[in-house]
Amino acid sequence: GVSAMLGNEGFTNVSCIEPKDKHYYQPIWSMVGCGAADNSVSVRNMKDVFPSNAKWIQNSASNIDAENNIVTLADGTKMEYDYLVVAAGLEADWTALPGLDEAMKDEKSGVVSIYDYHYAEKTWNTIRNFTKGRALFTMPTTPVKCPGAPQKIMWQMEERLRDHRMRDNCDVEWWVPGGAMFGVKKYSDMLDILQKERNIIPHFKHALQSIDGPNKVAVFKDLVT
Repeated sequence: GVSAMLGNEGFTNVSCIEPKDKHYYQPIWSMVGCGAADNSVSVRNMKDVFPSNAKWIQNSASNIDAENNIVTLADGTKMEYDYLVVAAGLEADWTALPGLDEAMKDEKSGVVSIYDYHYAEKTWNTIRNFTKGRALFTMPTTPVKCPGAPQKIMWQMEERLRDHRMRDNCDVEWWVPGGAMFGVKKYSDMLDILQKERNIIPHFKHALQSIDGPNKVAVFKDLVT
């Protein structure tokens, strides 16, 4: 995005270091997770979406020498620059919690996420087969991309249960480390109203610690006591 903008502004020597050969439009994964979009529309070849006014360096950066304006690539190549824009991003670590990685890879575990191309489709496969029981939604204590997304998929599933007249058979619960429905008070106040109207059960100040996929047990830590 930045490289395209700079090119549009007339910069003639713009390079973008990007190792991946696929581009994923990640915001649509929450729509994939509720069945409102096909997963295939979220991915395209990087060469097809890369800005024509920038040079694509298909590599990754391993070191930045800010004093000498040099970036070292993973293969040892050194690139000089006049200006450097660093977009570090975030990477999901499925191994950070005991049992999470195994549960995510198990198609029948009931443990899902919309923060991954493959797992977004698993989310929809799980949601559309959920007719009764207890559904827990959570998010990590660390920063995440689009912190509203974990809640967005919750509301989408809750609405689907209502549309299919299965809501009375299900508990929908919001287990989060924070102390409110959302981090911005303006929106949190409105979500408080919706939470009560739609009987979402909130559990604030709780952090997920581990998952027992085979037995469908999630262990949370109370952050208050």
